Order: sequence, then C-alpha cells, then structure tokens
Amino acid sequence: MKVILIGLIILVNVISLVFMLVVRRSDDIIGILLINLLISVVIQAIFSFYMWNAINDGKSPINPYLAAGLHFIPLFGFLWTLILFAMYPGAFNGYADRKKAADKNFNALYTDSAPFNHYVIFVGLSMFLLFIPVIKIIVPIATLVMYLRVISTACDGIENLKYSEEYAVSINTYQPLPS
Repeated sequence: MKVILIGLIILVNVISLVFMLVVRRSDDIIGILLINLLISVVIQAIFSFYMWNAINDGKSPINPYLAAGLHFIPLFGFLWTLILFAMYPGAFNGYADRKKAADKNFNALYTDSAPFNHYVIFVGLSMFLLFIPVIKIIVPIATLVMYLRVISTACDGIENLKYSEEYAVSINTYQPLPS
C-alpha cells in the first residue's frame, strides 16, 4: 500500500506540474488545480481509512469511515487531515499497548510521532512562509516530501503491526509463521 500511495501522490503532482507549465490560460490552470485537489482528497481519504482501519478495535478514538468521510467536507477536510495526523501516533501506540496487554507474545514497535508532528507544524507555518519570495518556491516541495514521509511512517507501522499479529498467532497456536 505504501508504494501505491507514494506513487499516486508523485504521479498526481508531476502531471499537475506538467499541465501547469504547458497551459497558460488562468481558466485552465484553475481547472487543473481543482482536478488535482479532488484527486488528492480521494487519495487522502483512502490513506486515512487505511491508517485508522488498521487500529480499529472499537476503542480507537476515530472510526475509519469517519476518518475518510470527513475529508469531503469543503474547507474542513484540510483541517481534518491535520487533526488525524496529530491524533494518529497516540492512537496507534495505544492500540499497540492494548494488544500487548491482551497477548504477551504480541510485540509491535511504536510508531514515531515526529513525521506527523513535523508535517502538522510545517503546514501551519507554511501559511506564513508562502509570503516570503524565495521560500515560497521551496514550501510545496518540502510539504510534499514531509507528506511522503508521513505515508511511509504510517504504512511501515501498519505492516509491523500486521507482522506482529501474525507472529503472536503463530506462537500461540504453535504454527509456523507464514512467509
């Protein structure tokens, strides 16, 4: 899933950049930006569902359907992404703690909250950084790199979680670990 999400994000941004460089009319540029925004919202909703579905045990603070669905509310979807990213590391680590308490053979690593926190802070700061002439060229690239880091961290944590669950089941049932 990590490769698919990262590939889609890069592809959408490259296609949008190419269209922005080729098209000169402002009406066409606005249309390209709106299409890019819609595709990005759908990708973000899929990513949010994937993140929160992995830790959905009924005790998680966010339902995966709610996490994905609220992205489609205009203007709030942007803030919703920041809220989800700020909450996710704590929810993930809480889920890992609950699983460890239930099964002593479960041993998942905690997810690092730094990429999520850095992204949220940087997006908040970028509102001001976009007014600085030279910096405003770097801000979208830095935001993209930080977003890809968030995707990578979340997907790695989910994969680690799945492996730990399979390992705990194999130890508890004395079955060989699936390859």
